[in-house]
Amino acid sequence: MAILFVLRAATSLRSSEACINLVFEMQQGKPFQAPTHTTIQNWILRLGLYELERPKEWAHDWVWIVDHTIQIGDIKCLFVVGVRASHWRQLGRPLEHHDLQVLELKPVEKSTGVIVQQQFTSIAERCGTPLAVLSDQGSDIKKGLQLWQAQQPASSGTVGLSDIAHKVASVLKRILQRDERWAQYTSQCGKTKVEIQQTKIAHLTPPKPKSKARYMNIAEQVRWGTRIGSLLRSHRQGTLCGEQLPGELLDKKLGWLDQYKSELSRWQELSDMGQEICRRIRTEGYHVGSASLLRSELPVARSEQAQQLREEMIAFVASESDKVPAGKRLPGSSEVIESLIGKGKRLEGQQSQSGFTRQVLAMAGSVVTPTHEIIQIALKSFGMKHLRAWCTEHLPQSVQSKRRRDLGAQKKEQNTNKVHQASMAMI
Repeated sequence: MAILFVLRAATSLRSSEACINLVFEMQQGKPFQAPTHTTIQNWILRLGLYELERPKEWAHDWVWIVDHTIQIGDIKCLFVVGVRASHWRQLGRPLEHHDLQVLELKPVEKSTGVIVQQQFTSIAERCGTPLAVLSDQGSDIKKGLQLWQAQQPASSGTVGLSDIAHKVASVLKRILQRDERWAQYTSQCGKTKVEIQQTKIAHLTPPKPKSKARYMNIAEQVRWGTRIGSLLRSHRQGTLCGEQLPGELLDKKLGWLDQYKSELSRWQELSDMGQEICRRIRTEGYHVGSASLLRSELPVARSEQAQQLREEMIAFVASESDKVPAGKRLPGSSEVIESLIGKGKRLEGQQSQSGFTRQVLAMAGSVVTPTHEIIQIALKSFGMKHLRAWCTEHLPQSVQSKRRRDLGAQKKEQNTNKVHQASMAMI
């Protein structure tokens, strides 16, 4: 229960401890001494270490999904998860965390193509030569894969596949960076957010743009403009339901959206087209007929921008599908590993400000379905001494530890309120 609260219900470690106490108190009518948050954390990390270290099947139909994750500092962590192609084809749906197996989790102080090549070689020695390696085509990973492929016999047939969502975002970026109206729109959104966040219409503030991968998330910005435009029309027609908004303020601060009506329609089509392409490849993957299916099933584009995205993505899917052996179907989306990395960062919480810590193992623990049997095997196989040994071998000195080393330990300020209360009590 403690593990599931953290991994599935997104509670913090301390909340998990408190929730268990509440559950038992409500069900049994008496307090229950739940495991402490530290104990729960150690269970999850040992579960992650078990998943990372346990022997994996030797097979040649593995699909490796690869990405680098970073924290504050100069450390990169290569994260490799795998799924058997035979298993994936039976799913008939996008990949989820529990479909994966963790093949590598390796923090390194330096990452180059040669280092990634060596890491790939190590994984292949343990699990077999993969059928495909799927990634976002980051420079180190792309170069490492090319070097690794060059040293393989021609018969190995490992192909490198590109994530569909990153390609859609790349094309969207190219299209929208040439669109002056998009630049003006996003700039005005930023100004509007500042202008109305302390007013009666603060609940209508534009969404905060993503600092990274912003072109993978344009739907939210476009949807906001469309919905506010609809709200403005209802206000002017006198058909607003419920509590009336201050009309003058609404027109003054948000009326500028009137001039973007046609552009919002165009951008909405562009966003919808990109999402539909991702949805189809996320489920169907790459195969010989992927491009033909995409061409026949995608809606006809009305705008020039949507037509450009449609044609470029069909051509891209065709080129990726040409790499796939005849009769095979392989995953085309690495979004599942990015979701897993995001979950790992949530589990790390404030510890991420210290760089990579042992909490990085929680990403590996997140793919495990924690049944009683699995938990018993994991905790019996990997104790605290194994956890400490792995951390000593693989984790660098944390940023917080370096700060204490170079600046000295910071003394906590004395709580003057408590001192005053203690003095009053003595009086």
